Amino acid sequence: MKLPKILLLLVVLIQMLQSCESDDGFRQRFVQMRTTLVNQKSDSIKVKFDYERQYKGSAVFHHNFTILPGAQYIHEDQIPDNQSALFIFTFYITDVHGKIDTVSRKIYVEYYRYRRNISETIIFKD
Repeated sequence: MKLPKILLLLVVLIQMLQSCESDDGFRQRFVQMRTTLVNQKSDSIKVKFDYERQYKGSAVFHHNFTILPGAQYIHEDQIPDNQSALFIFTFYITDVHGKIDTVSRKIYVEYYRYRRNISETIIFKD
């Protein structure tokens, strides 16, 4: 008879503790970074993407891909909101005629508790 009372008491205590949790809590929040490339040209484009992230060390990534007419490419990344980081995006875009355009972005994200997400769209037109 004592065991059911102890279990009931434990369940009630756990429910009370859960109801006292604040919304801020200990959940880790993240800042989302998103870059979208949109190809509105009549032909496909080739993209060489160099991506450097300096956050807890430095990391460099290279991606080569093709974006078809009317299609898009989305690159997403995230960091904890209590950290600072430097992001360097460089896109080398080659059209069907061999013309190369370069789009480069350098974004320094400083620690700020309530900062917003970062998003940009780059559109390529004829």
